[in-house]
Amino acid sequence: MSALAVAAGASAAYSGHYQGFYSSAVTGQIATFTMDIAPSRTPIYSGLLLSDGIREPFQVAIGRDGGFVALGTGASGFLAVGRATPLAGGAGSLSTAAYLLRTPVGLDHGSLRFIQSLGGDASQLPQEATGACTPPDGTAVAIDFRMNGAIPPGPPDFGASVTVGDFTAPLVGSIGTPDLRTGSAPLVATGVSPLGSIDFDGSWVGGAQPHMQGTATVRLADGSVSVDDCALVPAVRTTAGQ
Repeated sequence: MSALAVAAGASAAYSGHYQGFYSSAVTGQIATFTMDIAPSRTPIYSGLLLSDGIREPFQVAIGRDGGFVALGTGASGFLAVGRATPLAGGAGSLSTAAYLLRTPVGLDHGSLRFIQSLGGDASQLPQEATGACTPPDGTAVAIDFRMNGAIPPGPPDFGASVTVGDFTAPLVGSIGTPDLRTGSAPLVATGVSPLGSIDFDGSWVGGAQPHMQGTATVRLADGSVSVDDCALVPAVRTTAGQ
């Protein structure tokens, strides 16, 4: 699972904190999980996955191409096979995987979608942002972003909800350290709902003209995919009658 870091190119990046969603093909449940990867000097890393009372230690073997295989060392026989894709110019990555594990009521299988914590400060993000996304056909659709608050362990990570056109999903995301010259901080997020998934690869710029921009990739359950260029600014709250 730490294959997220393969694209980053630095051995130190294999370890760290991760967050994302699992989607069960058996129960239909969609829920969040977190995991931590310990440093290693070999291509095999040890980690711990946590979700809804589940505590699953595992080991993961990482390939140079971003492919990975993770095998749980606990009673569930957890197995995940997937691949990482770089985001934010290599500052972060998105990983997707198929998983299989034993539960008290039988075998469960489904998909994982997760990102790596980037180490910045999510408190600089607005509680709400709004804007537009433009797909390749040039037809703009509205996008609305609402923060749900920080996600433990702290400042880099956040929870939110996002609506792009008719698609709505919960998000987990993370922000990196701003560039000293441009003030731009890498920002990545991923979300899963019964309608499909959304991945955001972009940046946040604070200061006098704060804005968020990047690419939103929406994959719907019917198999359709839309890759949209998005731009958002902090929402301005108004008071009725003013």
